[in-house]
Amino acid sequence: MTGWTGLVTRTRGLARHLLSEHELRAVDGCVTLRDLASRLVENGYLAAERAESIDTPAEIELACRRIAAARIAILERWTFDDGDVLSPFTLAEDVRSIRTLIRGAVAGAGADARLRGLIPTATLPVRALAQLAGIDDPLAIGAVLTVWRHPLAHAVVADHAHEPDLLRLDCRLLDAWARVAMRVARRHGLASIRRYVVETIDVANAVTARLLAEQRSDLETSALFVRGGARIVEADLTSAAATHAVGPIAVRVRARGPDPVLETALSEAGSHVESALLAARIAAARRASRRDPLDLAVVALFFLRLRAEQARIVRAAWACAMGVAQAWANGQTIHRSVAA
Repeated sequence: MTGWTGLVTRTRGLARHLLSEHELRAVDGCVTLRDLASRLVENGYLAAERAESIDTPAEIELACRRIAAARIAILERWTFDDGDVLSPFTLAEDVRSIRTLIRGAVAGAGADARLRGLIPTATLPVRALAQLAGIDDPLAIGAVLTVWRHPLAHAVVADHAHEPDLLRLDCRLLDAWARVAMRVARRHGLASIRRYVVETIDVANAVTARLLAEQRSDLETSALFVRGGARIVEADLTSAAATHAVGPIAVRVRARGPDPVLETALSEAGSHVESALLAARIAAARRASRRDPLDLAVVALFFLRLRAEQARIVRAAWACAMGVAQAWANGQTIHRSVAA
């Protein structure tokens, strides 16, 4: 990887502004919103004048989204005339945003809840996310994305359903993202992006296999398997659906070579799966960036850490607002999920 040395070097510099694990643990321990805002000012995350006006968790969430958007914009400026090299990473955030917004619409969640944890990008900036969060019909969300010429819009409107099959939608979005990301990888000759796409597809297929083992689906596994991975094959999904077990799949995956991320995807369940997977992917990206300090794995690591940082801050904000943080600080038995 030689053509993107400047971008990688600058990304390393920008990553120094992300909160360290020590600072994030201090965020976890805040007991009031005012305490949290003050801590974020001390860490250089929030400007003091901005923190003074924060009174609700939603305002902290909005501040987080704006800060994430500003950081991504800095990276995009550093790509100069080849900004599409970041699209595999920014569109991966758009995949998360679109699926979250549509799931929120189907569930009838409030607009603020639909926006929780989302990362704005150039293709879905802060105002666009807010607009989509106010739409209750998934088809209408797809229509707006089409008008905006979003590169993933066709994946949303493909089945013309007001209440789409959410698992199938996830697979279509991932497939559409992978096609765009692979085009970028081929255009720039970037093996690191190809690896990133392959690893992301494998993780998604592993999660799908686990879901098929846990619940029944009327869809054929061929409709849920995303092609382009390397470690999870369609037969794994078929096995999971037939046996309702992922143990044999985990054994086969280990036989193909150790992979802590896939092992996490096959073993974790419930509300912890996303944070556990994020932690595993951060660890894997950190190992890759250490092996080759000038590889775009450094950029992948930055985006994963940015996502984890926002998740920790948002979780802390809502814990403070609901009094959970106070109870936890007083030593009561309160369950808190551990973010990446």
